[in-house]
Amino acid sequence: MTRPVTKPDRCRHCQNLLEAGTVVGGGFCCRGCEAVYGLLHREGLQQYYQIAPDQLPPSALATGRARGQDLGWLDEQVARGARVRADVQGLHCAACVWLIEELFERQGGGVELVVNPAVGRLQMVVDPDRFDHHGFVQRIESFGYKLGPPRKDAGRASTQMLWRLGISTSLSMNVMLISIAFYLGLSEGSEIYDVFIGVAFGLSTLNVAVGGWPFLRSALALMRTRTIHLDLPIALGIAATWCGSAYCYLFGDPAAAYFDSLCVFITLMLAGRFLQTRTLEINRRHLLRQGDDEEWRTQRLVADGQGCDHIDRVRVGVVTRGDRLLIPPGGTIPVAATLIRPSNAQLSLAWITGESAAVGLRAEEEALAGGINVGATALEVRALEGWDDSELGALLRSPPAVHPESDLPPWLVAVVRWYVPALLGLAGIAFAAWAPFGIQRAVEVATAVLIVTCPCAFGVAAPLARELALVALRMQGIFVRAGRFFTVAPRVQGIVFDKTGTLTLGELSLSSPGQLDTLDQETRTALGNLCRRSAHPVCVALSSALGECAVSPEALPTEVAGEGMELERGGVRWRLGRPSFALYDSSNTAGYTCLSRNGAEVARFLLSEQMRGDLGPLFAHLRAIGMRSAILSGDSPARVKELVNALGLQTDCALGGMRPEDKAEWLRENDGSQLLMVGDGINDTPAFSAAGLAATPAIDLPGLPTRADFYFLGDNLRSVLTALSWARQTDRVQRRVLTFALTYNALALAAALAGWVSPLTAAIIMPASSLFIIGDTLLRQ
Repeated sequence: MTRPVTKPDRCRHCQNLLEAGTVVGGGFCCRGCEAVYGLLHREGLQQYYQIAPDQLPPSALATGRARGQDLGWLDEQVARGARVRADVQGLHCAACVWLIEELFERQGGGVELVVNPAVGRLQMVVDPDRFDHHGFVQRIESFGYKLGPPRKDAGRASTQMLWRLGISTSLSMNVMLISIAFYLGLSEGSEIYDVFIGVAFGLSTLNVAVGGWPFLRSALALMRTRTIHLDLPIALGIAATWCGSAYCYLFGDPAAAYFDSLCVFITLMLAGRFLQTRTLEINRRHLLRQGDDEEWRTQRLVADGQGCDHIDRVRVGVVTRGDRLLIPPGGTIPVAATLIRPSNAQLSLAWITGESAAVGLRAEEEALAGGINVGATALEVRALEGWDDSELGALLRSPPAVHPESDLPPWLVAVVRWYVPALLGLAGIAFAAWAPFGIQRAVEVATAVLIVTCPCAFGVAAPLARELALVALRMQGIFVRAGRFFTVAPRVQGIVFDKTGTLTLGELSLSSPGQLDTLDQETRTALGNLCRRSAHPVCVALSSALGECAVSPEALPTEVAGEGMELERGGVRWRLGRPSFALYDSSNTAGYTCLSRNGAEVARFLLSEQMRGDLGPLFAHLRAIGMRSAILSGDSPARVKELVNALGLQTDCALGGMRPEDKAEWLRENDGSQLLMVGDGINDTPAFSAAGLAATPAIDLPGLPTRADFYFLGDNLRSVLTALSWARQTDRVQRRVLTFALTYNALALAAALAGWVSPLTAAIIMPASSLFIIGDTLLRQ
């Protein structure tokens, strides 16, 4: 069944809203959704839409640039037995589980499959003689998912927080039941009064130790570093309320203790903290393991002493100078190396330098670390350096920049800065003012001041507002990784874009696909034979435009580095590449790709870089709302200028030929703390550190997602504006919460100073105020 489209302004696959100028194909938000929608229908898997929720994140299709094309990690597991475990990137609902299980059933040789969407992992048992592991993985990835080696299981903070929240809730409910007995008339003269009040004291103390400890521990650390955070007033409220209540229980009137209010306060604060922690962890867990030297493996050739080599899969961290490495098609050269064989190769350096065009490499020439083999055959290279000396290794090992901002907005930092000393001062004044009426009464009033002025409403409502924003963003394919996002994003005044892989998809497309229909069958077959064994961007683009095309398995083309592909069959020589290479009597180097038959031109193809969405309206909108924009690219200045002129982009600055440090320096010189950097290459790492905020669409490449504050799926860059819009909306909600909290605290403080607040009053107004502001947040966010 095809998903019913209730509104014409929604994507036919993910149901996200479509905006003018962003529609792809017949009603899709991006090419990923269009491709997956078509694939589901061609394979008869439309039931996916019956199981999926109304809205899904956009689909992300692999670009072929990542080193994840190397499935050696899978071969290692298969060699050890029939049980295989893998992490799955992109799982988000029951429909995803159903789809993977359906694909598994269709694959012969499968015995058992268990998919856990909560942690993004699958485990399968298969018949190794009948099950095609590589085919199964590639089949899953064709639907927009991505598989990788299982990460090490690590304890998650939200899991521990959930246990604390469960225990705290249980303790609070028991203390509240006991307190009801007091409020209904159980007095000190009763036989069970001492037992009840003692149990309430013990349970409250346990709640402080279990539920209050995260805040108390954080406050101690904050005081040592003199950092301002909301945990400080929360911890103060917990500690002071318990001390005041304990004094009343041990030395004064136990009925004046605030055990129930204290427990409810702790539980509410834990609930807010759990919401914030859990959502960020979900977003981080969406990514596969990102490549450091502990996880990235390469193939090292080792001589056996008898003239033969065997292959060892080793961590890149153990690669040393002189090692011979085997780089499969789609694999990445981890260190600077020289080519041994074959005599020529094709490398993509877009991830490293930002240069969009593939470069040729001949035997004994040096290849940059990070170059991706886009040729048809594996390369044998000799390492010129060890991983420890590699510039690429240094970039991947360098920790993300530590920014001075906390996860509190600047305006709230100012409030918290004076809130704690003011609260302590007012409690001291209340104690001194009521001391003449007795120490017991003074302690009661001071405790009432501390508990009614605790930031309960803000401690729950603000995390809730962020949680709602994070969920809404995730459904639109935008995943926030850092809590500081909501602090910095509202202050962003401009956006800086990388070019290759960011504004463009790093891929080429045929400018006039219809011209292939004019070719005769012999020419189409020859073109298919020339392109099918190469991962060069030109060949990939032409293969995609050809679609289903009959090719000859025995027709193996030869790749001429930096020139093109050649195939000789049946006395006919076909060439595809530069005119100077394809045509025997031409020195023409014009910017098009030529197909020739025995040196005579048969067809010429104009190819252009695929854009990530409709860029013209995006840049026009940025200018209309007064937000600066810039393009900083490692690609040649001519290509950057060509892109800007061709699309008529209205941008403040467009620079090409920039090294990684050049981008970072430009950001520092142009108030980078107020700029958002959007990039997809390891060459953007220094710029990410120099910018106030960082984002990337490159979730299948190592290094960048773990350094970005948020990442997004699909090929529509309006996701960046959507993220900033939600951040500003959340900031407005948080300001309303603060206004309410200050108003409530002022009124409650006056009542407490006047001695009108009793434990019963506090037990009513404190949770009531929290429920009111939570309801308001749900309605407005």
